[in-house]
Amino acid sequence: MASTDYPFSVSSKFIDDHGTEHLVTIRGQNIETFQSRLNEASNIFPYAGFSVTENVVIPATPTPINPLAATEAAATAAANVRAATARIAPQCAVHARKMLRSKFGDQDWYCSAKVEGGEYCDQRVAA
Repeated sequence: MASTDYPFSVSSKFIDDHGTEHLVTIRGQNIETFQSRLNEASNIFPYAGFSVTENVVIPATPTPINPLAATEAAATAAANVRAATARIAPQCAVHARKMLRSKFGDQDWYCSAKVEGGEYCDQRVAA
């Protein structure tokens, strides 16, 4: 194989019974190959900590959870506050486009998208 990128990889640094330091890396392209190589390494280096003591169930699709932003709108609002503080253009929660900085005294951010009836979007983020 030309690539050294493997989705499954683990390294162990240890000192054997004779005082020799070892660094062993086990890699695999899939879970079956990785498990097989891990078992081989645990037979060769029993003191390296590669032995499998229990089966770990891996969820099919991990679900990231952010307790501070439970909804998409809350996440957008939180990102907009951070962006406005850093003076980076926040994103409109309705139109998902970058907001523009007001040239007037308040210096707030506004969405320049037109909505039905020729009006402009009323989304604003305080500077």
